[in-house]
Amino acid sequence: MSRACVIYERTGDGGWRPVILFYATPKAVDYKVLPGDVKHEAWAQAVIAQGQPPVINYETYERGTWEDWISWAADAFATGYSWASEVEPEVTMQATYEREILGYEPRPLTPPALQPTTMMPELSGYKKVRPL
Repeated sequence: MSRACVIYERTGDGGWRPVILFYATPKAVDYKVLPGDVKHEAWAQAVIAQGQPPVINYETYERGTWEDWISWAADAFATGYSWASEVEPEVTMQATYEREILGYEPRPLTPPALQPTTMMPELSGYKKVRPL
């Protein structure tokens, strides 16, 4: 299972532009930034370098997984100049990045004709075999 979070930046016209995607699995978190965005690239690198899973039990200081970090990030990175929102992840980080940051329509990994189905095709052209 995985979780994802998008960081939006305030634009001059008062809108919001998606700039960073954080994608977490239980063992790691990674990010993707808009191409050529040096400022956000450096910021995301610093966040990942210093980050650690959040504390989920303050009595024992037990830390959660990187997936728990997404909930923390969605709250911590929501300021007046940026906004963070958890999004439904796709199967891959690249597919989530294309959908959320670049605005591409997701495409299936396999053509629809080759996807598994529960329907059994009718068999024809075969002789019935009589039991012995």
